[in-house]
Amino acid sequence: GGACLDPRKLPGDLLLRNWRAGDQFCPPGCRKPRKLKELFRQHRIPTGQRRLWPVLESGKEIVWVRGFPAAASVAASPEVRQVMLVLEERGETASPRVEPQ
Repeated sequence: GGACLDPRKLPGDLLLRNWRAGDQFCPPGCRKPRKLKELFRQHRIPTGQRRLWPVLESGKEIVWVRGFPAAASVAASPEVRQVMLVLEERGETASPRVEPQ
């Protein structure tokens, strides 16, 4: 899977970090943010893997989570000519790893 972010929609600097308890994310199709813990349960992401699960923040908003499309608020539409960042996953061994802070 991958995600394209529209640079005009990003609310601030980008920060790649690990998931934290209480994090919320608004995937496409949702009207309001949902707790990542609930999304992890729904998508059957093992509890032991969640601690090192990467998320990308812009400003104070989570704009991307591994395994999910870009947040609805920053997703690039087909007519966007400039893309800020393309995030791709290339299998389990090449997955992004971020050490806890």
